[in-house]
Amino acid sequence: MIAVTGSIAPTGGVVILTVSGISGGPLVYSRSFGSGAYTTIYTVENPSSSYDVFVDYGEGLQGPLPSNQGNYNYQVTDVSGTAYASGLAPYQSLQVNPDFATVLVERSIEAGLMALSLPQGYNRPVIRHEMPKDGFLPLPFVTINQIMMAQTRTQIGQDVPATLIGPAGVQNQTLAIMAKRTWRIEIFTKTAGEREYYRDAILSIFASMLASIFQPLSLDMNHSFMVHSDQRVGKDMDPGFYFSDILYTTEGIYNVGLQANYTPVNNIGINLEDPGYLAINTMVAQSGVPNFYSSGLASGTTLYSSGGAVENVSVSGIIPAGDFWQVIL
Repeated sequence: MIAVTGSIAPTGGVVILTVSGISGGPLVYSRSFGSGAYTTIYTVENPSSSYDVFVDYGEGLQGPLPSNQGNYNYQVTDVSGTAYASGLAPYQSLQVNPDFATVLVERSIEAGLMALSLPQGYNRPVIRHEMPKDGFLPLPFVTINQIMMAQTRTQIGQDVPATLIGPAGVQNQTLAIMAKRTWRIEIFTKTAGEREYYRDAILSIFASMLASIFQPLSLDMNHSFMVHSDQRVGKDMDPGFYFSDILYTTEGIYNVGLQANYTPVNNIGINLEDPGYLAINTMVAQSGVPNFYSSGLASGTTLYSSGGAVENVSVSGIIPAGDFWQVIL
């Protein structure tokens, strides 16, 4: 007998349907939003397999699936019958938990430069994380930017879905790879002596960070640096300035998290595929547990979560095999 399960892509706006038990064509995919009527969105006239995967990225729409028209419901029909995947809750928002290494480096170098005991006659530099937009800053000044990142190693199982579902129904996905990061630190001074002093100070600060900060956070499998120093002078730059350009590269773990926030689900679609087994193919936002099971079918049967985190729901009346029902929470 035909069966279908559905899941929402981590980006939201896209649904992946997995269909099994196909007996023959035509195989018809239909979609509805909320309590609206089903509309046919795709047809496979002659399925070549008993298994099919359909990706709905907004079939027939001008963009991705909307998040403001209720839950996504799907109906898949072949010659043997109809299967449903209902109550797929769209994401209401995505929140990125960005990589922290760049902020860590920027603030550590800034703190170190601000704490330096300066030689007589030297001025403390202004620290910026971007180039000056309103002309040259008073000398000396330092700019710090991460200018390049390159993946170096792929973790085992990186292409295996690794969605973690939190207790409040929030999905979290984490990208964990090994990457080389290159920071560019530019030093601008009035004298060659200041340039050399701040160059050495910054390299020393980086060196102190390796063992105390980077290694415990798995940010330093290896590291290297290059320095180019020069001066600029001319008719339009009188009296000119001295500069050092530092490229500092480290290799370590790169973690970025993506969190998807749901709205609560108000009903659950039940697809009874076998007289002795009750399966609910849906996502209930309040519990974050995707599947619910019941070992009995009689009146008063209690539905419970495999994770034990959802409020009990009772079935009123005997549910015949093959029927599609709505249970209101």
